[in-house]
Amino acid sequence: MAGKSEKTSYMKALSGSLGGIVEASCLQPIDVIKTRLQLDRSGAYKGIIHCGTTITNTEGVRALWKGLTPFATHLTLKYALRMGSNAVLQSAFKDSQTGDLSHQGRLLSGFGAGVLEALVIVTPFELSSMDFLWWSRSDCSNREGLSPELLKYKGPIHCARMIIREEGLFGLWAGDGKVLQPWQSMISGFLAGTAGPVCTGPFDVVKTRLMAQTRSGGELKYKEALQLVVSECKPKAKIVDVCEKGDAFIREQTGNMYKNAKKKIERGVAFPTCISVNNTVCHFSPLASDETVLEDGDIVKVDMGCHIDGFIAVVAHTHVIQQGPVTGRAADVIAAANTAAEVALRLVRPGKKDGLFPCKFRLR
Repeated sequence: MAGKSEKTSYMKALSGSLGGIVEASCLQPIDVIKTRLQLDRSGAYKGIIHCGTTITNTEGVRALWKGLTPFATHLTLKYALRMGSNAVLQSAFKDSQTGDLSHQGRLLSGFGAGVLEALVIVTPFELSSMDFLWWSRSDCSNREGLSPELLKYKGPIHCARMIIREEGLFGLWAGDGKVLQPWQSMISGFLAGTAGPVCTGPFDVVKTRLMAQTRSGGELKYKEALQLVVSECKPKAKIVDVCEKGDAFIREQTGNMYKNAKKKIERGVAFPTCISVNNTVCHFSPLASDETVLEDGDIVKVDMGCHIDGFIAVVAHTHVIQQGPVTGRAADVIAAANTAAEVALRLVRPGKKDGLFPCKFRLR
């Protein structure tokens, strides 16, 4: 287990560093323009586009990537440290018996990784990058009376060395001297800490769930139960076997939810998987001894449901076992059923009572 944890931490750190290189290369021009605009007190730039074109015309296209070395190194080390330390901390906070990670452990892991990256990586590199961009501006030579060859900082590494020489090692962590009021710090921290998770949370959830799914028997495990059952409806397949697979899938998926909940969460099969063939309308649940099999051309109706803590969801689907498109009377009856379902759904609205939907049509 320890070897696996170390490998996971190493891979996450490596993935973070590679992602940092790509991100830095793509975002550096935007960061240069943003910094120039923030430092432009004379109003030389009229906007983002004007700033970018001015830099390109006066200093060349390569000027948009000034300060890339500290920025790329910054992001590479930051993401490597963040993801690697987070993985290590999560392993440390996991329950030694069950291997589960509590919400408190997840929170402390993220907090520790964030503090570590801010102290070790973010502050020194941000300061070096900003100082270098400030002294390498084209208007700096005119304002300070220096030619570009005599600029204070010749590059990011030289910039860091000069800061350490003039201000000491702790100069890499120096601020601008301004002191925020406690309420300003609190609001700033709250907004900064909220914006990121709110914006990226949905994408991170989708990414994590898609990456976490595994393949079993050639099928993706993270599939809907209905899709699984329909895929098993093939000629010569025993109906009882297909139904058992549907029920087992629901129990497996619902059983993985809320494992650490203090309250006992009721969950599982709310409506057994039913496969009704041809003239049988619906809700046929075979006995374990039933030997009935599906045949080519059968019209199969699948309905099944699950519940989580009293909340019920049921789904149904009609499937024809054959190759190619469905035609003839089989297609007609499916189309009629679909129309009937749409009409019924339009009648479902607040104020309607169960069982009082008027009959608007008859199937012939």
